Amino acid sequence: MTAPNLKNQTIFGKYIQERKSIYIIENNHQFEKFIMSNNKPIILSVIIFLLFSFAFLAYTETRQQSATNQNWWIVYFENPKNESLSFIIENNSEANDFRWELSSGESTIRKEDVKIKKGELRKIEISGSEIENSGNKKVTIKIDSQNETRMLYKILEK
Repeated sequence: MTAPNLKNQTIFGKYIQERKSIYIIENNHQFEKFIMSNNKPIILSVIIFLLFSFAFLAYTETRQQSATNQNWWIVYFENPKNESLSFIIENNSEANDFRWELSSGESTIRKEDVKIKKGELRKIEISGSEIENSGNKKVTIKIDSQNETRMLYKILEK
């Protein structure tokens, strides 16, 4: 066996590498031409589609974030940390008639009907003297409107 001719191998290796790089460069230019010539309508339509999608999503998101377009109502204590039992009913629903009931333990202390228009809020004042007579520290406020009920709970320390 004879030793392989190193000179011929290096020349052949260089020739192969040159051919590969020429092939890659030619294919790269062909690919760029193909992308630029045939896909312009596709790229343009994708960009237009994305713009319309973003505009539609922005519109629906702002519409959903608007409280007046929703149908809801909430109740919360004016100051949940102190002993005050005053609470607020905030109405953003079609219902205008609310009924609330203050109870301590098993006994009902006070009931009242309130009319609150859509978009308004009403503060309900409850004095501490009403609760002191009952002797129970746990207070429940039940608020009804049509077929929905919300409840507030507070445990008084005094």
